Amino acid sequence: MLDMNNFIPISKKAADNIRDMIFIEKRFTPGSKLPNENELMKELRISRTSLREAIKILIANKILYIKRGSGTFVCDFDNESDIALNTLYPVKNIKLVKNAFELRLILEPEMAFNAVKYVTKSDVNEIERLERECRNKILSGEAYSDEDKKFHAAIARLSNNRLFEELMGYLYASIANTEEARNLSKKEIDTAINKLNENAIVYHKLILESIIKKDAYGVKISMETHINNSQNIFSSIIPKNVKSYF
Repeated sequence: MLDMNNFIPISKKAADNIRDMIFIEKRFTPGSKLPNENELMKELRISRTSLREAIKILIANKILYIKRGSGTFVCDFDNESDIALNTLYPVKNIKLVKNAFELRLILEPEMAFNAVKYVTKSDVNEIERLERECRNKILSGEAYSDEDKKFHAAIARLSNNRLFEELMGYLYASIANTEEARNLSKKEIDTAINKLNENAIVYHKLILESIIKKDAYGVKISMETHINNSQNIFSSIIPKNVKSYF
């Protein structure tokens, strides 16, 4: 029997996927045009009706807008009408990176704890796949920020809390800009990156194992340690002139 309390409409799932393409995967930037309906229908594996409903949801949330005769576009979040969203949109401000880590330490462990309550076998398979893709990228020496974001975003979606899920993209977007703040020697940077890589491999695996076991406290502790370690590593690589922020 279908549990209507946990039922999520196809259009809502599609809207969430498109939002992730914008804020997490960074496939579409503010002002850019989305692919045509046929391409999106094929990628998302949904009907035209469901896609149009998803677009309506994102328009209502001021993430997309339609330009008649031209197509569907991502909103310009620098617009004054979107000032609330603009305060959370990616910025090159190292102090906000600190704030992002503080929020992640408060939110993500609890988010992961809640996710265990709702996880299904297919969810576990998806998180296993994302953990494996992230690990393979790290071990092959490739950039893995997109895979890392997708791993954490997948867990956020399982938390059954829309605010957790919405905030994840903004927090990761801020952290991604720490590259702009690095002003250290190659050796110092490489050392920090190696530590970040090891932290991701070890704790993503522990988080996954706790999810498989449906160990809510285990996943909460693993997530908290993972983020705390990342915060400490990032603190060690920021320029000395902003050291006081940490």
